[in-house]
Amino acid sequence: RKVLHVAVREFLSTVLTKGFIVGILIVPALMAVLIVVMPRLPFPVPTHPLVAAISEKMASQHGESFMSYALPEAVIRFRQGCGRLIRTTSDRGALVVLDSRIVNKSYGKQFIRSLDADFQTFGDKAAMLASVSAFFSGADGAAPQSTVSYVPFDEV
Repeated sequence: RKVLHVAVREFLSTVLTKGFIVGILIVPALMAVLIVVMPRLPFPVPTHPLVAAISEKMASQHGESFMSYALPEAVIRFRQGCGRLIRTTSDRGALVVLDSRIVNKSYGKQFIRSLDADFQTFGDKAAMLASVSAFFSGADGAAPQSTVSYVPFDEV
């Protein structure tokens, strides 16, 4: 992680995988632009032995494990990923979610409500890129505010 931290400070185009959503602090001021791209909503892997055991216990206690365990865990991880963007009141960033479940499934609203930000959907990559570009350049005349975006995965 120390080597990664140095790489993030030295290179502006660093990509972190989902394993680094938790446990590494990246100071946004060190980077010209900070964007977090989530290709998928961060649900726990159901075949992992610990997840399977907890899911089984939750199912026996609550009659199901998705709403009582998997969804709350995923929302927490989602918020942690977003936390990489905003650390202080002056930080700005864009979260791009590529998983269509955030808008197509009823539980997607829980992810959206978990953030205090504007949520925009886009029909294609070009519209999203134009909006993100305007966000960072302040082209819309207003100071950039944090935003959450969704682009259909098949458009990327």
